[in-house]
Amino acid sequence: VIIIASSLGWIDSRKKTWRWLHYVSYAVVVLVFMHVLLSGSDVKYGTFRIAWVSLGLIIVLAILSRLRRVGTLRNRANDSTD
Repeated sequence: VIIIASSLGWIDSRKKTWRWLHYVSYAVVVLVFMHVLLSGSDVKYGTFRIAWVSLGLIIVLAILSRLRRVGTLRNRANDSTD
């Protein structure tokens, strides 16, 4: 919610703050994921753990897809021909 709200108001006026907040959100996702895996008894075993890890993998794939689409991750074969 904070990322969306800041995007609506800060993307044009406070670019540096918005960019910093955007990058910090990736770290927060990783920390929350690890916190749930390592500290909670709800996802220690079984179906909930499988679902949580699967959700984590889906999020990683979505992030990589997004980074590739915006050009952060470039295909090396295409870079060498340019």
